[in-house]
Amino acid sequence: MKRNSIVAVLTGDLVKSTLFRSKRAEILERFRHILDSARQFVKDKDEFIVFSDIYRGDSFQGIVSRPSISLKVALYIRSELLKIIIGKEQADARIAIGFGTVDSLNKERVEESDGEAFRCSGEALDGIKTYRRMSITSTWEEKNRHFRLLASFLDALIQRWSVEQAEAVSLWLQGNTQQSISKRLGISQPAVQQRLQNAGHFAVQEALEYFEGLMQKI
Repeated sequence: MKRNSIVAVLTGDLVKSTLFRSKRAEILERFRHILDSARQFVKDKDEFIVFSDIYRGDSFQGIVSRPSISLKVALYIRSELLKIIIGKEQADARIAIGFGTVDSLNKERVEESDGEAFRCSGEALDGIKTYRRMSITSTWEEKNRHFRLLASFLDALIQRWSVEQAEAVSLWLQGNTQQSISKRLGISQPAVQQRLQNAGHFAVQEALEYFEGLMQKI
């Protein structure tokens, strides 16, 4: 990674993690698999996505070398978590995305890295209100107004996803067509379309495109 490169850092924690004490090992193993599978969004050999192991019981941190895909990564993580039922509730995570440079990077222990991107992300997570689960921030104040709007809009949408909608959105985010999703889920293509529409995937698509446009100007 080049010196002074802008990266995205995702800092987060599982929501209501005390609910899964009886199945803690199983849930954490599934969560580790979700974080590991998020690397599929890397398309260039010079790019990387690395995550820490889970620390403090329910917290994690990751670095995305290409900031323009960081929002998609965050949405993928949350959509995958929402597929997990704990008691009568869906699993979820609070995630804060911060942009900036990195002073020191330890890919083996990401949580020991440092730099403005890490500080932005950590402070953003600390500032998330109890009823919110997403924050996007940077050192560029003129961009933060746009980031705040995107985070609020998407968070309000995501918190309404059912298990079935989250499952369809996750597969869609991974680049699957409605036809391939229908085969994966064993349901009709119109049923897939209905799930995606009810989840507001068209609005998610526009939000991702708008976000990528913002990042290209940085």
